[in-house]
Amino acid sequence: MTDNSMTEARIFELIEAYGSNTDTWPEDERDSAAALIEREPAVFAAALEAADLLDTALLSIPEPAVPGGLAEAILDQAPRPAPSGGGVLSKLRNALFPKGARVPGGAVLASLAIGTVGGYAYASNDIASETAIASDELDSAYGSVFSSSESAGWSDIEIDPETIYE
Repeated sequence: MTDNSMTEARIFELIEAYGSNTDTWPEDERDSAAALIEREPAVFAAALEAADLLDTALLSIPEPAVPGGLAEAILDQAPRPAPSGGGVLSKLRNALFPKGARVPGGAVLASLAIGTVGGYAYASNDIASETAIASDELDSAYGSVFSSSESAGWSDIEIDPETIYE
């Protein structure tokens, strides 16, 4: 930032976020902020003093002792990726979701669903027309086996309801 773009509000944000030591401020804002503070020190004096008191208090706290092996214990308990087996499902998952990407798999599953629904709807229309043909073929096959006449069909069979339940 240049001197022209540095505002008082931004300097107060820097003091609040990084403390009173300008060496800890972001490098690209450090020089322009220091120049503005030098031009108007009275504006920032109270904020810099409060930040300096807080910095001193925080630096006076001793660092806690870290037990040996703590980092290793944390890493040992961290979740690990599931081992990739050489099974069929693993290969299918890797094919559908390369490198964990869900978009190709989602697209594949969506097209599969659309194809299945569309194919079923189209096939159901064909099945209705094919059923009529199949029943005619079945009639002629039944008629050739169980009747002496070629023209006999399902409708030619006479069933006596009283003999069915005997």
